[in-house]
Amino acid sequence: MKIPQDEFLSWAESAYLSTGQQRFSMKILSRLTGYSQARLSMQKGRGYIESVVVIAFSRGLGLDPVKQLLTFPYFGRLLRTETPSQEEVLALVSTKDLARELHFRLGAPSRGDQPLSAADENLGFLRWYDAAVKRGEGVNIAAAMTISAPVLSSRNIRNSWSMGELHDMCEAGDLNYRVSLVAAGHITLEEAGYESDLRERTLENVADELFFTYFKQSLGHMERQARAVADLRRMSEHLG
Repeated sequence: MKIPQDEFLSWAESAYLSTGQQRFSMKILSRLTGYSQARLSMQKGRGYIESVVVIAFSRGLGLDPVKQLLTFPYFGRLLRTETPSQEEVLALVSTKDLARELHFRLGAPSRGDQPLSAADENLGFLRWYDAAVKRGEGVNIAAAMTISAPVLSSRNIRNSWSMGELHDMCEAGDLNYRVSLVAAGHITLEEAGYESDLRERTLENVADELFFTYFKQSLGHMERQARAVADLRRMSEHLG
């Protein structure tokens, strides 16, 4: 999502001053977001600032990113605080942690006391999408986004969606925008308004039948990603 620069800068200065600071500048924006001044200036020169900068700046100021995004008129679906399905939450569990849970359910004495790791960077989004979208609906979502179904599938595998594109996707498919942003790595579960132990509780309480079915599907996701990576490598080698 591209926010007009004047609108963004007005918000950024107001947010900065609201924390008791003074003299907002692009240098401060760069320092608190981790984005270089050159990158920010390039966006500004094109008349917009990417919405991910809102998230980074909000975090730098200790503010709630979702509440700050809602000050702009472009993120209406964030007003919806839907409960994700168990499958959607399982999508946010890493392959390693799914395998550990499988080991426990097949007879290991305990789950162990290791905290859950972060979701797999790309697989997490692909798993979320497949959990959230009914079979056959992808064609309609692609059409609404004016892209082809193969492009939609490819970009899901690579997790290459902007926040604005995710908003369009969720509008088209009536999907949970907050969870999509978590699956894509833009915000955390807590920032999305969910309890920090949602993954742990879901993993513990999900029925065996659903877990085993989901685990089998997750292996299919890994195979799809592996094939996509292999195809990209062959294309790269062909192009020299």
